[in-house]
Amino acid sequence: MTDANQQAFFDFLCIREFEGNKYVALEKYEETVKECSEKEYIIDELKEELRVIQESICELPNEPIKVAEMLICATKRRTNCMTEKEYDKPIFEKWQLEQIARHLLVYCGSMVKSNE
Repeated sequence: MTDANQQAFFDFLCIREFEGNKYVALEKYEETVKECSEKEYIIDELKEELRVIQESICELPNEPIKVAEMLICATKRRTNCMTEKEYDKPIFEKWQLEQIARHLLVYCGSMVKSNE
């Protein structure tokens, strides 16, 4: 929240609470500023996550063997919670790669049948 917005909001609260307790207006103002700060922090975190995701998006190669290599070699950075050391972990386990291969074979088989 900008300083001008904060002041305008504070003035609004003071006018509404003028006949009442000014401390109530101040407390409401402080709560609102805290909530806005928390929301701005969350928004900043989400923007950073989006930036990381956009950077990690890549185009698939044209050669099928290169696509397979990309899937086999794909890793993500992890941190060991006990030792705090970082390491690369494969994104796909062997059984997942086999499942992907089966799905591709089924898809290709159905495409061949539909073209006949």
